[in-house]
Amino acid sequence: MSDDAAMAAMGLPTGFRDRSIEAEALPDALHTIAISQEQAGAKLAKHIATVVVGWSRNAAAAAVKEGHIRVNGEQSGANQVLQSGDSVTVHAAPPVAS
Repeated sequence: MSDDAAMAAMGLPTGFRDRSIEAEALPDALHTIAISQEQAGAKLAKHIATVVVGWSRNAAAAAVKEGHIRVNGEQSGANQVLQSGDSVTVHAAPPVAS
């Protein structure tokens, strides 16, 4: 019996994805950014738009939500405040401008 089937049999919600499995499926990072003491305090999406060519704040926010931009290997929110020593990885190319 699958996990979803077992959960459904118990009357529990189904369809949740295991984020640890998603992390394994990510392509190699295209950019890895070490956050310095001077950069600490910046919000994630805005920082990506500032330091990585081709990314807008809105596109970076969408990529964060989809899990393509991570902080210390973990999925976070676009407004996460970065700390000195954080490692930000970008696992996708910026969207093509239309």
